[in-house]
Amino acid sequence: MVTTVTVPVALGGSGLTYTSDDNPLTGFGNGGHEVRFPLALDDTVSMAATAVAAASAAAAGLTASAYSGTSASAVALGVGNKTLTTQAGKSWFVGQFLQLVSGIGNYMQGQVTAYAGTSLTVSVSRSVGSGSASAWIIMPGGSWDSSAATAAALTIDAPTNGAASNTAVPNGMLMLANSAVTTMLVTHGFFSGGGAPYGWVQPRTSNAASFYNYVLCPVGGDVLVGTDTPAASGQARLLSAGGFRVQGGAMPTGAGISLVGNVVSGRLCTTNVYAINSYVDDGKLEIASASSSGQVTGVVMNGGTANINAGTMQFFTKSAEAARITPNGEFLLNTATAQAGYKMVVSGALYVTSPIRPGSYTKATLPAAGSYTGAQIYVTDDSNGSTPAFSDGTAWRRVADRTVVA
Repeated sequence: MVTTVTVPVALGGSGLTYTSDDNPLTGFGNGGHEVRFPLALDDTVSMAATAVAAASAAAAGLTASAYSGTSASAVALGVGNKTLTTQAGKSWFVGQFLQLVSGIGNYMQGQVTAYAGTSLTVSVSRSVGSGSASAWIIMPGGSWDSSAATAAALTIDAPTNGAASNTAVPNGMLMLANSAVTTMLVTHGFFSGGGAPYGWVQPRTSNAASFYNYVLCPVGGDVLVGTDTPAASGQARLLSAGGFRVQGGAMPTGAGISLVGNVVSGRLCTTNVYAINSYVDDGKLEIASASSSGQVTGVVMNGGTANINAGTMQFFTKSAEAARITPNGEFLLNTATAQAGYKMVVSGALYVTSPIRPGSYTKATLPAAGSYTGAQIYVTDDSNGSTPAFSDGTAWRRVADRTVVA
């Protein structure tokens, strides 16, 4: 009788069909085994490996099931002994850590104190959530600090080096230190100035919680140097509102860069200070020094009130404005009021130690006399020759005889 077998792919085989006939092209007879027997042997080994893997997975499932369970007991969340009715025949043992979960944000963790029949008692040392529940999933859990409900702390103590990987300390801190004086603090619930708890990365040169060397704070991306509220020399903070504050005296206000007090000693830059494609809209840059009497001497570059193009450059001496350059290119000396048509305006007497030359015009290019009342010019093609002239508000007249230029 001819036997035919197709090896199932689902069992790890190749899907080939083998027969016991004498046809060497399809069976094992008449030399057919030389080709087909190695293939059949390979299928046999492959199916054996598949069977072993399936058996191992089944055993692991049985083991996992032995340490997991459910309960419909009504139990209030909180620390202390909790007794639940659950399945019998589990592999739980006294001292084992278990986790009781009733939903997202509601779970308890503790050690088994008793298990017999369908009764399980767990001494809960950590509870998250509130109220009570009657649908619990019971699963193995790891050990933790029993004081974590108030303030968890993980201590790593080694003669030379300490390391922790994948360690979570909820509402607590990780402190790496070679003494109580110099520490590196990583904390989830550190209180800054009595405020809300934040997470920090904080090297400290003192164990006092009020002193910082520098701090990296994820809330707003703050970087603090010296303190969380810069108010003294050497303190700085990257503000979450946008800007950087370097403190050398009293607290500045507003965002941006504020240098207060002696924050630079010597030259700021050995050659030049450049600002490329940068501006401060509606703001100003002041370079000034104050005397003991409170008088200020300095330079102010002002961005304007509503438009960057309305800015000015001002020069102050003894707290009073001495000169100004307007956005129209006007230079005002000892006055802040520009005059239409004049690029330079001087308030007060003008003393010049060298000759003054007014502008030269031909009769065809004379400016409007009404726009330059009192101004003087030089007419190069007057009928009397090159002639100095002045405006009386209606016409340009020769200085020599007050006749109209012609």
